[in-house]
Amino acid sequence: MKEQQPEIEEIEAKLKLLQDITNLLNYIENREKIETKIAKSKKDISETNNKILNLDCDKRNIDKEKKMLEENGDLIESKISFIDKTRVLFNDINKYQQSYLNIERLRTEDEQLGDELNNLIKGLEKVEDSIGNNESDYEKIIELNNAITNINNEINVIKENEKAKDELDKLLGSKQELENQINEEKTILKNLEIKLDRYDKSKLDLNDKESFISEIKSAVKIGDQCPICGNEIQDLGHHIDFDSIAKRQNEIKEIEANIHTMESNIAVHNSEIKFVNEKISNINIKTQSDLSLEVLNKRLLENENALNNQRDLNKFIEQMKEEKDNLTLQIHNKQLRLNKNESELKICRDLITEFETLSKYNNITNFEVDYKKYIQDVNQHQEHSNQIEDKLIQLSQRKLIEQNNLNHYENQLETYNNDLELNEQSIEMEMSRLNLTDDNDINEIIAWRGEQEELEQKRDTYKKRYHEFEMEIARLESLTKDKELLDSDKLKDDYELKKGKMNTLIDEYSAVHYQCQNNIKKTQSIVSHINYLNQELKDQQEIFQLAEILSGKNNKNLTLENFVLIYYLDQIIAQANLRLATMSDNRYQLIRREAVSHGLSGLEIDVFDLHSNKSRHISSLSGGETFQSSLALALGLSEIVQQQSGGISLESIFIDEGFGTLDQETLETALDTLLNLKSTGRMVGIISHVSELKNRIPLVLEVKSDQYKSSTRFKRN
Repeated sequence: MKEQQPEIEEIEAKLKLLQDITNLLNYIENREKIETKIAKSKKDISETNNKILNLDCDKRNIDKEKKMLEENGDLIESKISFIDKTRVLFNDINKYQQSYLNIERLRTEDEQLGDELNNLIKGLEKVEDSIGNNESDYEKIIELNNAITNINNEINVIKENEKAKDELDKLLGSKQELENQINEEKTILKNLEIKLDRYDKSKLDLNDKESFISEIKSAVKIGDQCPICGNEIQDLGHHIDFDSIAKRQNEIKEIEANIHTMESNIAVHNSEIKFVNEKISNINIKTQSDLSLEVLNKRLLENENALNNQRDLNKFIEQMKEEKDNLTLQIHNKQLRLNKNESELKICRDLITEFETLSKYNNITNFEVDYKKYIQDVNQHQEHSNQIEDKLIQLSQRKLIEQNNLNHYENQLETYNNDLELNEQSIEMEMSRLNLTDDNDINEIIAWRGEQEELEQKRDTYKKRYHEFEMEIARLESLTKDKELLDSDKLKDDYELKKGKMNTLIDEYSAVHYQCQNNIKKTQSIVSHINYLNQELKDQQEIFQLAEILSGKNNKNLTLENFVLIYYLDQIIAQANLRLATMSDNRYQLIRREAVSHGLSGLEIDVFDLHSNKSRHISSLSGGETFQSSLALALGLSEIVQQQSGGISLESIFIDEGFGTLDQETLETALDTLLNLKSTGRMVGIISHVSELKNRIPLVLEVKSDQYKSSTRFKRN
């Protein structure tokens, strides 16, 4: 180490000189950078001046283009004026086109309807001639029915009397037979009673004595004296003739049974006679006509023929009336159709007049082509004008930017020149301080810079090793001071033992590390699955929230169904208010209640009273006002249905009752509203019992009802 010390000192001298010349080298390097910046600034100034000249040239060209565009301004203004004036026509071009097409069709239909109407009127006149003064005679039918009923009753009385007489004869015969049977049975009964009386019942009544005889028989024996007859007993079995006694007893029982049978038969026959007597008493022979059954049947046939003839006549008259009513209805429908066609013709003519007046065209196709061409020309002119304005703005902005860049580059150049002058002064001062005369001395020192790192490394390595040696010597001296030299074999054994423990710990660490890695993977898998489930839950939550909102669980308690109904209800109310304002003399307007209720809301209707300047519940209206509101809503609904139905026309409207609650003024207003509807070609039907309406309605369908059926007829006012 001491041998290398002179070399190290020389290296340190070079490094010190390199460190002292650093400032000079920095100044020299800075001079090169400043000169590069000055050259770049001059180049930027030149390029910026060229850009400004090019921008000025472009602006002159665009100004010429703008002047040429402005020369066509008057023509474009006239096209714009035409477009503004006819925009409504173009937006509804199909409506006007359809008017041109419909006007010819409607004229043809009018001619056809006129011919059909004339034919129907002629047919109606023929039917009226067929009917003449004939009228259906239902009273005659009633009289004939009554006469037929009376004749049938008389015939039935005769037949019932004949039947009753036959029944009476039959019952009397049965009664006589029963009385004969009773007499015979009474004779037999009397003979049986006499025969029964001939028997001595005192000697034959052995029913109670048989047990007594049996007791005596058990107490005596053969050879004893009989206690009954006093004779000597020869034989216990034949001493008393029990067979003879039993035979006579059976004969008595048979006679008694026959007597009981006869008595029963007599009682039954008496009951039958009583029943026959009741039936005879119930037979009623009615008073009958003096006419014979043949005469009554002849009269019945005559009345039935007259009834059938009258029914045929009534049927013919009713058929003629029905045909008349049918023809009247067809004539009315044709007239309504003619009125509707006239209304449509007027609308078509008005639309065509409006189109030709505003557009000065009498051909839809030519107007449509020119309108689109004008639109295209105006759009192209506007687009070209906008492009020119955009270009001018861009050129102005670019020129302003380039002018700012030029000023910036000139200021930079001036700054760089000042920096270069100061840097040259600093170089001269450093060379004087380091006793350097020219650039050769500087270059020689600069050549050392390539070896500076190597020199510093040698120096640092030397110092580091020198320091390590000193530290190791001090450490060894401290370790060996006052200590004995240890046994190397023992140290080796201790080393091997600790190495084995270390390997065991390493194995345990590896196992634990593997388990940790495995747990980390499982944790990541679980986290990934949780994230997936959270995302799925988020998607389902959005669907659930949407379902909640659609089902009415929102801040307005509105379901999707109510929301759609509210959309149509608002349109219906808007149309209804146009009618209600007229009928109520601008007093009432219908409004939809927007307050949120506890249940579903949005479909309640209130009425706004302009006299009191506040809204109230619709139930507070009077009967007439309620009818006006209902009629206005019905008409509004009809209008909206036609608008939303895709071309379907509701040509008829029927109103059932409600007019009875109106005063005279309100009734007149309601009728005026309905008649205005009729003038548009729609058929208005009113079902009412109010007599004031009869004189105001031009065509009335009267319904009459009698005992058997209802009839209708048309009546004109």
